[in-house]
Amino acid sequence: STAAKMAVDAAKIVTYSTFRQFDLVLNYTDHGKITTLLSTANPINDGIDYAENVKLSLALPIDNYDDFKEKVLEITAGRAVFLDNGTRFDKQ
Repeated sequence: STAAKMAVDAAKIVTYSTFRQFDLVLNYTDHGKITTLLSTANPINDGIDYAENVKLSLALPIDNYDDFKEKVLEITAGRAVFLDNGTRFDKQ
């Protein structure tokens, strides 16, 4: 039928992959310094807690995690704290 053909044509393939879940804890100054990196890395943002420090709950494709962590530690002179929350399967 025409409706079925339209539905198939409109359908998109959704790719899932393994993501590393983690909390990233930074002071407010360092949070400002990594803003550009966050926009280019485009992690899944599961929440932000603004308290004494900034705690970002994030997820990145597992293949991108080590590079991201290295860049954040370089930008923050090692002050950023990464707390591993395991892995999950999610849309890429």
